[in-house]
Amino acid sequence: MLVWIYLLLELTDLQYGYFGLGIVEFLWHLKILKKFLESLITMMTLPIKSTVYQFVPEDQG
Repeated sequence: MLVWIYLLLELTDLQYGYFGLGIVEFLWHLKILKKFLESLITMMTLPIKSTVYQFVPEDQG
C-alpha cells in the first residue's frame, strides 16, 4: 500500500514539478490526492471492520 502512495507522489512530482506550479496549486493537488487516498483506505478497511464486528461476542451488560 505504501508503495502505491510513494509512486503516486513521485508521479505527481514529475508531472507538476517541471511546470513551475505555485505552492498553493501544489497543496491543492495534494489535498485532492489525500481525499482520494482516504476514501480508498476507507473502502478497503470497511469490509474488514464489518467482518471483525461479526465475530465479537456481544456480552456487554
